[in-house]
Amino acid sequence: MQVRLACELVSSCRSLNRAVTELDQELERRSAEIAPALLKLPGCAAVTAAKLLAEIGPVHRFRSDAQLARHSGVAPL
Repeated sequence: MQVRLACELVSSCRSLNRAVTELDQELERRSAEIAPALLKLPGCAAVTAAKLLAEIGPVHRFRSDAQLARHSGVAPL
């Protein structure tokens, strides 16, 4: 019984790892399509780029850098 449960857990872990890898590759592909410059920034990988894109949306809707900074809450006072 323990061996069977262990084998099922290992199988589940492998399946989940494959799913995570596939989703990470999809995030990277989509981020590269939408905003390739983000992925070139040091420390900005697929997950961070996807979070920024989801939170901010199309950057072209902001008229200036200052407007984007105010929207994202990083504008200096």
